[in-house]
Amino acid sequence: MRDLQSQPGVGAGDDAPVDEVARRAGVAVGTLYRHFPAKDDLVAAVVADSVERIAAMAEAALAEADAGAEPGPVLDRLFRAVAEGHATDRVFKAATGRLEAPVEYAETLAGAAPGSPPARAAAAIAALLDRARAAGAVRPDIDLADLVLLLEGLPGVGVPAQRRARHLDVVLAGLRPAPSVGSGS
Repeated sequence: MRDLQSQPGVGAGDDAPVDEVARRAGVAVGTLYRHFPAKDDLVAAVVADSVERIAAMAEAALAEADAGAEPGPVLDRLFRAVAEGHATDRVFKAATGRLEAPVEYAETLAGAAPGSPPARAAAAIAALLDRARAAGAVRPDIDLADLVLLLEGLPGVGVPAQRRARHLDVVLAGLRPAPSVGSGS
């Protein structure tokens, strides 16, 4: 299913005709409908797959911090990885963009069923964010809703990768505390 999320061409993304999705997946339309009775079911499965990947990445990042890595750089790498996936995964971005506003989505993540991919992702990211704030690597006023909102505002595949990376550098710099101003004459 992941291969279908970023394939270029006419009808790519969540607006792709079901017969095109089935063709690209190498299955008959009937097989696709047996597993996903409505197109919304297919889109929900793609979103669930993406959220599971984010949960696994977040848990791996938290484990890295648990093993002694500095939490600020670990959080930066996680945010970069999620941002790149978000920029290149058109179905996921389009589907999540239709669901609700970013701040409400962060609240939904925080209130997700225990053990579910959204709850696992939210717990791991929140724990990593707490550690990064405690280490002085992230501004004390940054929370999960801020990260989700920043992610929603990142440019997609229509922007060259180099410009997306530059934009992300600026966003990540904004998460860091302001440098201390030295006291000197």
